[in-house]
Amino acid sequence: MECRFWLKVVAPQPKAKEVKKEEPKEEPPGLPDYTLVYKEAPSETPGAMTWDKVGESAVDTSFEVVMHPFLNGEGNLERIYINKDSRVLRNHLSKQGSLSVESKELAEKKYISSVYFHTIFLFSITKNRKYELKQADKEVDVGDYLKGFQQLLR
Repeated sequence: MECRFWLKVVAPQPKAKEVKKEEPKEEPPGLPDYTLVYKEAPSETPGAMTWDKVGESAVDTSFEVVMHPFLNGEGNLERIYINKDSRVLRNHLSKQGSLSVESKELAEKKYISSVYFHTIFLFSITKNRKYELKQADKEVDVGDYLKGFQQLLR
């Protein structure tokens, strides 16, 4: 048996140039915080945010309000106020009948995460796609736009 190999000796190849990646001009904002808002502070958390405290900053909160987005001066979503005493949550819990403590906590956590991620999702799509928000030839604020989707939850 015989085996033959052909070799070609060449000069060393120069190393490939490193391509610099362009840094994005502005960093995307991180996830906003959320704050749970109650009609009256629960006994286990007396320092909780209440409708009256939120109302001091000119935010209308009632049983009909599911959440209120707080936008900073740059138009970024900074905080989401989630109403734990909203009619949506109360109706859902009442339809479930008698619930164990674990089931009620699970339903409340699901409500919080649904409202939170729904708001972030809508905000992100609206900002990234640069949608023009108009209603009857009148510009609509992003916060009002997000609050308008509360009607879908009812």
